[in-house]
Amino acid sequence: EEPESGSDMARDTGAAPGLGMPFHVLARHQLALGTQHLNMARTCIEAREYFPLAHPTALRGALLGSSRGVWLLSPSDASTRQVRGARVALDMHRRLGEWVDEPYSGVEQDSRDQAQELMRERIADLEARDGVKEEPHWDTSVIRQAGQFVFSDPRQQGEVMALWRQLSGDAHSLVWPHMTRAGTVRKRVARDPRYPAPMHELTTGTDLREFVNEFSAAFRILKVGWSLFDQRCTAE
Repeated sequence: EEPESGSDMARDTGAAPGLGMPFHVLARHQLALGTQHLNMARTCIEAREYFPLAHPTALRGALLGSSRGVWLLSPSDASTRQVRGARVALDMHRRLGEWVDEPYSGVEQDSRDQAQELMRERIADLEARDGVKEEPHWDTSVIRQAGQFVFSDPRQQGEVMALWRQLSGDAHSLVWPHMTRAGTVRKRVARDPRYPAPMHELTTGTDLREFVNEFSAAFRILKVGWSLFDQRCTAE
């Protein structure tokens, strides 16, 4: 889908060169990423297959993609949207540059030298743009702002942030998220004299109500994101 001539998206695309791709393609990719991750999670459930250690990672991808799309497209001010597009592009080029630098990435040396030079030029250009800056925990800030835009209830906004923290723990192979879910069964076992704290045996299972809540949060943000995309692509 190409933006209509005279639409917000067409103007953003024309006013924001040097992103590595047109602004509207960059925005659409975020939402497509969120859509595919949600579809993957849903397809497994429909096939009566649930993977309690892996499903949360798919939902995190959905939450991140949908939130980035909303974060990019929600500002009514065009310059803010364009700055945010440059910030996403900066992150993309930095990570692409890290991959190019790996000696076994499959990129031939001559091509690697050219690609490294291109990455340096693109990164320097994006960093020099007004309003574009590195932020610690940038993705967390994006999730928070998207949640605040989509949900008016402070409790729901807070639940989105708690979900993001939990799903990020899953994506980083940490144990604690599974210990906090309703589908995890705890069974007290005999105390080990070598370990002073009480010990429990944990069995990770499935609570479909919890899955539905997690799925729904990402879905609602994604739905708003696609609505914004259509609005920005349509000329008045």
